[in-house]
Amino acid sequence: MNSLKVGVLGAVVVGMMGWSAASEAGPGANSEAATLIKVAGSPKVYIVVAGKKRWVQNAEIFTACGLSFSNVVATTEAVSATLPEGAPVGSAAECSSAKAQPVFANGTLVQGESSPKVYMMVGGTKRWVTTSGVFTGCGLSFSSVLKFPEAIVTTIPDGAEIATGAQCTAAKAQH
Repeated sequence: MNSLKVGVLGAVVVGMMGWSAASEAGPGANSEAATLIKVAGSPKVYIVVAGKKRWVQNAEIFTACGLSFSNVVATTEAVSATLPEGAPVGSAAECSSAKAQPVFANGTLVQGESSPKVYMMVGGTKRWVTTSGVFTGCGLSFSSVLKFPEAIVTTIPDGAEIATGAQCTAAKAQH
C-alpha cells in the first residue's frame, strides 16, 4: 500500500489521482484515472470519483472493476472526512458508469515533495505557476500548498503554464 503524507493547511483536500486499470482487467473495466483510498485500521476501500468517495463493497466487486490493492493510497481519517460520501459501489457495472476524474478541487495548490514547482489545479489539470512573483502577486500563499509524492503529481495532466498575473487571476476565477 502506498503511503501518503499530506499537510492540510486551511485547504480542503478533495482527492488524488493514482490508479489506472491494467489492460487485463477485462471488458467494461474503467481504464480512466482514479484514486483508491483507505483509512488505516479500516477494512473499507474507497474509489474517489468526481470529488466523492464511494465504498467498494467487497473484494469480488473490487476485482471485477479491475482495481488492484497495490494501488490503494493510505490516508488519515481527517483527510478522508473532507471527502463527501457518494453511493457505495455495489456491482462491477457501477464501475464502468462511474467515470473517474481527477479529483482535486479547482484552485488547490499542489507540489511534488522533491520539486520546486507549485501547480494550481484547474479543470482537472495542473498549471505551473512559473514564478514566485506571479504566485504572491496573485494573492496565493505558500502555506496553502499541499505536498504529495512525485508519483501522484506526475500522473496529473499538465495544463497551460500560469506565467502572468492576468493568467493567474483568470485561473483563480475558474474555482
